[in-house]
Amino acid sequence: MPNQSGSNNSPFFVKDSKIVWSCPWYHIRQDQLILPDGSEGVYNVASRPHGAAFAIPVLKSGEIVLIKHYRHTVGEWVWEVPAGGIKEDQSPQDAATAELHEEIGGTTQDIQYLGYFFTAVGFCDEICHIYLATNVELGATDREPLEFMKLVPTPADQAIAMARNGEIKDALSALSLLWAEPYL
Repeated sequence: MPNQSGSNNSPFFVKDSKIVWSCPWYHIRQDQLILPDGSEGVYNVASRPHGAAFAIPVLKSGEIVLIKHYRHTVGEWVWEVPAGGIKEDQSPQDAATAELHEEIGGTTQDIQYLGYFFTAVGFCDEICHIYLATNVELGATDREPLEFMKLVPTPADQAIAMARNGEIKDALSALSLLWAEPYL
């Protein structure tokens, strides 16, 4: 939640803040603001307090395991990399490792933090942490019931080209791949 005092260089003072809707993955927070000119305003924020973690899985062969994931929200199969929300008791790296295992059956001891970015700053406070997982070995997956995915090991240069040419429509996966490019 933004600072109530309006510090941190915020031009807003948060008069009140409350959760107006919630589910296990995120909630909607409504902030009553006092603006610099003294007028009042309302800002609704989709909040995912613990953020998300993405893992770029690179096999020993050098191929990147991409996922073709059916996304009900857009009614399409979408190219992605393993990713998911961070649970309250998880570190971002633990979440990336868990998603790697759950979605592609991947395991590795070689995981490197690449950084973080915000997903949708206009309405959401989610932070995504990006990891490069190398020397990944594939095994049995442990997907959630609504996760319909196909694994597609892809040459690294082709995966990067897919991110650059717009074939990967999931912006978060595309950006994650581009951040990993110098390490591939």
